[in-house]
Amino acid sequence: MNDNLKCVLSRLRAAGASRVFAKYLRRNNNSRQQIYLARGDWQALHALPLGPIRRCKPAAPPGSSTAHTRDNYKASLDFKWLDVHGNLHHAPEAQLILYPKYPEIRLGSLQARADWAPHDLLSEQSDGRVLLLGIRPDGWIIGVLLARDSLAAMEFAASRQQPEDNGVLVEIPISDALDSREELLRELARIHRLGWIGSKRLNPHGEVVPCKALHCGGYTLEAELGIIPNGRADPDYLGWEIKQLQSRSITRPLSGGAITLMTPNPDGGIYAEVGAQEFLRRYGYPDQRGQPDRINFGGVHRADRWCDNRPKGGHCTTIELYGYDRASDRFKDPVEGQIRLVDAQDNILASWSIEGLLRHWQRKHAKAAYIPSEAAKNPQRYRYGHLVTLAEGTSLSRFFRAIADGRIYYDPAPKLEHASTASPRCKERHQFRTTPADLDALYDATEVIDVLAART
Repeated sequence: MNDNLKCVLSRLRAAGASRVFAKYLRRNNNSRQQIYLARGDWQALHALPLGPIRRCKPAAPPGSSTAHTRDNYKASLDFKWLDVHGNLHHAPEAQLILYPKYPEIRLGSLQARADWAPHDLLSEQSDGRVLLLGIRPDGWIIGVLLARDSLAAMEFAASRQQPEDNGVLVEIPISDALDSREELLRELARIHRLGWIGSKRLNPHGEVVPCKALHCGGYTLEAELGIIPNGRADPDYLGWEIKQLQSRSITRPLSGGAITLMTPNPDGGIYAEVGAQEFLRRYGYPDQRGQPDRINFGGVHRADRWCDNRPKGGHCTTIELYGYDRASDRFKDPVEGQIRLVDAQDNILASWSIEGLLRHWQRKHAKAAYIPSEAAKNPQRYRYGHLVTLAEGTSLSRFFRAIADGRIYYDPAPKLEHASTASPRCKERHQFRTTPADLDALYDATEVIDVLAART
């Protein structure tokens, strides 16, 4: 069967794919040497739904040098091959392999234990094959490998100015529907036209319920977009991370206060060893606003600047980028690099490993929309501006550079309530934040768009 590209995309759509990415394969992209996706950045993480990223230390083959046994990262993939008859075949060992030294990303184990796979094409050492990766909303990746002399592969090559572009995943429109950017702008224009919206959120079942918390602007916006709150490190809406900003005026984009970028819990240090409750008892301080029997830990922490909580009964602490070299803008050993919270005695109170941050930052913030909002009380309600900021293109390097420059800061807010009782209640919140003025340092491009004037 020698279908054209439109027919192949139709099969992927019938298999549930809502987005499709293509990769032009060179002769060294084969089952033996793995399929090379990217070098120089983690671009592939923006596109592909991944399992947990884990650090691996490969065993050295007999007689090999240690240079070939450096640690790498691996992430499992929910991957199925699609054959010409429309049948799906699970490849249970499929994984993404990240080599931080270079950096480089490869796809591996796409045949292992699969009941069917395009073995001949995967083994072929030739230029011109095209790998299509269909992304389903449930996180499954559907793979199709096109032969170099197939009509679909030749159509794809003809549509690209540089089909062999090294490692770049190219998104192919899967239908004539609006692309994700246009659909997002259309929805934001609709929400703006609604005016004041009663405070609400979606519960885990997708049902609209009142939101009675102090700050519900983000939940209300997400409810209008059909987003169920969750803690997953995945984009919120059609591949876009949605960020609501409580602004001084909805006619002035990026005029509000701090922006919370992500809230990952530490995966190392004393915090991870003893747990949140014990950490707060050791390093926290009594609530300063009169809340009885409550212990807090807070304060703005910028790299290499001390946050002094001693007047409150706490400690003097700061964050540092362990292993980061400012001159080269790189970690000397990416595998061992960390963000660390330390005290004046150099105790590591908490730490965040690169593997823990990698998936969260890069995938969640590849494309982000920042929407200004205003709040009103009695009843609690929100409205959203028509001037929104779209930001695209990021990397973990930008994230670390912004921390080193003080443009991203750590603003923790864990608390322990009813601390002296038999049933204390602990809430964890570890915020990495920035200001509207510093957003441009985090992305390749930012653009303010009037959703009412955009083509929708």
